[in-house]
This record gives sequence, structure tokens and C-alpha cells, in this order.
Amino acid sequence: MKVAGVDYSTRAVDIVTLDEDNHAEWHHHALSASTSALERARSVSLVVPGRDHAFWSDIDAVGMERVIPHGSIVTLLWVMGAVLTCIPGRIPVEPLTPSRWKSAVGLSGSATKEQVARFAEAWCVKHRTVGADWNQDAKDALCMALVARAMVTVD
Repeated sequence: MKVAGVDYSTRAVDIVTLDEDNHAEWHHHALSASTSALERARSVSLVVPGRDHAFWSDIDAVGMERVIPHGSIVTLLWVMGAVLTCIPGRIPVEPLTPSRWKSAVGLSGSATKEQVARFAEAWCVKHRTVGADWNQDAKDALCMALVARAMVTVD
């Protein structure tokens, strides 16, 4: 079994894959350097592996952050939609609000970035896997992958 967690912004898409042996891999996909938000969102299909790519062949489920409405919501929704088109239809995708995925890994639903980072770093040390030096978005994606794995294991 292998799952993925996806965190995205208007500048990058971060995917962390996680297998049953707790081996985690971070895949950072920077979006176009264009100043146009629309062009950055359109560049998702150029940098994130497409639905027919081998990257997705052994992925069983995806946990993906569900955006909460705020400032640049339209641009984030463009990016989210573009990322969703890259994930094969056979793979279940679970939209996770930040409070939901934080709570699901045992943190407070309102945990700070620092608390999430400490959790992810401690998890990586405990499981002897890489990740302690990843950026915040990758640490968030790791947490979402953990939630996706728990959901697959329960089903």
C-alpha cells in the first residue's frame, strides 16, 4: 500500500508519498515563475505528473488539502482543480480541511505551523525516514498522507 498527501499554493505543489514501511518521499513541483496567477495555475499540468504517468501507478489513496476561503481563494481553486486533473480517477481523493488533518494526526485542530513542523520532524525521526529538513508544505503533505493511509487501512 502506498498513499500520497498533497499540499499546494499559488507557487508550488508538494506531494509526499508514503508506503506501508513508513518510507516517505517528497516531490516538490514549483509552478511557473509567471507573474500571472492564471498562468501559474495553468502550469500545474506541465510540472505535476499526469494521470497516465507511472508516478501514480502504485498510489492507493490521496489526502489533499481543502482550501478554506480567504484572500486568494480563486487562484487556489484553480490550482486545486488543475492538480485534481493530474490524479487518475481510480484513486480516491479525500479533501481535508487543515483542522481535520491536524486533528487526525493527534494535534489540535488549530495547531500552528511550528507545532505541525515539530510533529512531522518527530515522526520522521521515530520512523527513521527522511523529512526533518523538508519545507513546511512538505511537512503538511506528510500529515495528509498519514491521514490518507489511516483511511485506507480502516476501509
